[in-house]
Amino acid sequence: MASTDPISPTSSEAEVKPLFPGFADELTDISDPFNTESYDVRMLLKTEKKWPTSVPLYTLSRHSQARDRTEKGVALLDSIPDVVGHTIRNAHALSFRQASFTFNEDIKDLNLLLTNVLTIATPHNNGDAVYLLDPDVYRAFRGKLATRQKIAAEAIWEYGYNTLTIPSWLADITIAFNANDFELYALHFRIAIEEFLFVLDDCYDWITHKVKHQLDQNLIAERDNARNNLRASPTPHPQRPTPRQTTPLRDNATPAPQNYGINWGSIRHAATGEPEDLPCSFRDIPSQRAAELLGHSSFPFEPRLNRSHGFSQTGQGSFRTNAYMPKAPFPNRQNFSNDANPANDDRGGEHGEHSARMQEQDAPIPPHIPNNRFNRSMSTMADVHFDTKLKMSDVLTWDGNGDTIVNWLLKVNDLSLWSRSVFDELGRIVPKRLTGEVERWYYSLPFPYRIQLEQNWGLLRKAIMDYYMNRPWWEHQKDKAHGATYREQGFTRETPSQYYIRKSEMLNTAFDLLDSELITQVMNGAPTAWSTVLTMQLYQTAVEFQSGIRYHEDQLLRLDPNFKGRNLNAYETRLMQERRSYIPSTSSHARLIGASKSPLPPPPFPKDDSNIT
Repeated sequence: MASTDPISPTSSEAEVKPLFPGFADELTDISDPFNTESYDVRMLLKTEKKWPTSVPLYTLSRHSQARDRTEKGVALLDSIPDVVGHTIRNAHALSFRQASFTFNEDIKDLNLLLTNVLTIATPHNNGDAVYLLDPDVYRAFRGKLATRQKIAAEAIWEYGYNTLTIPSWLADITIAFNANDFELYALHFRIAIEEFLFVLDDCYDWITHKVKHQLDQNLIAERDNARNNLRASPTPHPQRPTPRQTTPLRDNATPAPQNYGINWGSIRHAATGEPEDLPCSFRDIPSQRAAELLGHSSFPFEPRLNRSHGFSQTGQGSFRTNAYMPKAPFPNRQNFSNDANPANDDRGGEHGEHSARMQEQDAPIPPHIPNNRFNRSMSTMADVHFDTKLKMSDVLTWDGNGDTIVNWLLKVNDLSLWSRSVFDELGRIVPKRLTGEVERWYYSLPFPYRIQLEQNWGLLRKAIMDYYMNRPWWEHQKDKAHGATYREQGFTRETPSQYYIRKSEMLNTAFDLLDSELITQVMNGAPTAWSTVLTMQLYQTAVEFQSGIRYHEDQLLRLDPNFKGRNLNAYETRLMQERRSYIPSTSSHARLIGASKSPLPPPPFPKDDSNIT
């Protein structure tokens, strides 16, 4: 007896049920567009049309029917080279990570553009409705793509994608098409957009906002051989050179696409009348402190000074411009030591060992390793050294307080700079150090999304900042920074140095200021009498200004009307005592009645209670 599958439908049901409800089972060749003169603009209505092929391309692997329909559409588009210009079979599709994290907002906007379309209330002559794009949504979407292209302009030029242009709709956006033709045009536009975003991600790192650099293994081998030969030479090594400030190298960067040759933007220009490039006024990072939280700088590298700290950056990398160490494993200590060979040492004995130690100390650091805390761990150390093992308790806890999120992120960032493994492991450790409100928020996220965030600290940090450091939070920080004054309510006992630290931290969090602007803002919140002691024109950097405040702090405190004495240390001690949250207890003494002798003499006559007056 033959068994039947209870889940599979019968043959009659399979024939009646369409593959894609509301759409034709198969795509056909493109027909003539609808005559635009036969309808009025006021007849257009917005509608949501979820086309079977209007899905991210990486999802087609899970839907065989949609994949077959997409293959059919690609074949139809490929058969009209006069319209497309090049084959689209070699275009690259975005991966799950690229579509869900790197370009999540772009994919959402693309889905909104292709599914929320305009339709005509009066059907076509043959009874079919016609559809066209929403011009406003289309222009806004291309504007966002132009912004991304502007940000990655340097990377595009370095990788040779000079002909890369923003994809356009194949036809005039004011022309209406039937459902079959519109779905084909939408499929082509999605393929072109994903290819465009794939190229941007191939040459630009959107997490660290740096150009991806690929390494030629043959050149690396030649460099290593030359360094080994130089290390084996008895010639004294020159003085250690100062490493250049370079972008971290990406050894495992995604290889450049070999089949890219499609100039999507030159197929046919959209009738928008807008230029391809937008003004470069887009600020991806709102302030210097935000750039520090993300591990990179929001402004171009300037060798003259660091805007927030004031000291020169020439030849010395700032911690704000390095996200983390490259992914290459750290070399062993002996790879960079210059231990002298006893056979090559003519002096031998104690002098030879001393020479070997001197050469080991003067050995230059390889140029591909930045001069930061990482090569301190690789440099030659004495036998006695600090124990740098990290524990989970070394990661500070955070309860979701918006006033402490900046300091907490900075401290976790400092831990992530120890090594690449620490940077990755913090993605799994930090969620276990969340408490209170932020802990409930994090574990309310979907489990697959949390797995993606816990890959490294960079992804988790971005999710926390996107949720808690939103636009209202930034606006609140700007208001606080503008309104902060010396010894305002809640800080009535602060010293001038403490006021500068508090004010400068708020300004650096909310704004991207030059040192001169920072000094001006600090003085605007200080008493007017400070200008008699501090001359702003004499301070070139913020560090010099902070040192000047500390140097003249006794004079600035004497300008306070509450300052009564001449001893500054005693005044500061009194301030510290007044800041204490408790009041010192005082001992009181009470005497019992009759416990002491009365100073008055005894009465001359005894008491007579019978005598009542």
